[in-house]
Amino acid sequence: RDMILRVEGNDAPTTARVAGEQHLESKQPIRIRVADAAVAESPPAFKGKGQVGYANATLEIQRDVNGNITDRRLRLNDIQVNDAYRGQGIGGEMLDEVERIGRKHDVREVYGTFSAESGKEAATRRWYLAHGFEFRPAAAGGEEVYKTLTTSQSDATDIRRELRR
Repeated sequence: RDMILRVEGNDAPTTARVAGEQHLESKQPIRIRVADAAVAESPPAFKGKGQVGYANATLEIQRDVNGNITDRRLRLNDIQVNDAYRGQGIGGEMLDEVERIGRKHDVREVYGTFSAESGKEAATRRWYLAHGFEFRPAAAGGEEVYKTLTTSQSDATDIRRELRR
């Protein structure tokens, strides 16, 4: 089946506005929606028709007191695929899109609170691991799932030093 993937909140004007803010912390919500093309394009039309999955993320930009960007992260708030469409790679496509968005914004990592439906914790954990994510303790308790996308300059410098020896 043909699927339509839509991304909202990642357009150039919105991104430029958030990047140009002088707040110590800026946040930009980004929504990803996947719809079944055959259902979504059939009449009658209404918002959300044919939606089979969604992901919500937040671009987080940290600055120092001089306004210099010190960190960029992309928080994965939630990701869900309707039961009838699971196992078709839709969740993986959305996760790949989240990663593409993160790379576009030069984020250090994609991260989020690990949660799974009751009885599906092990399968959800395997799914994240299969997509290159890792797990760590969360500050508020529980676990976070995360994937490092860029290496900080200081880490890269340390790696170069090690290689020169």
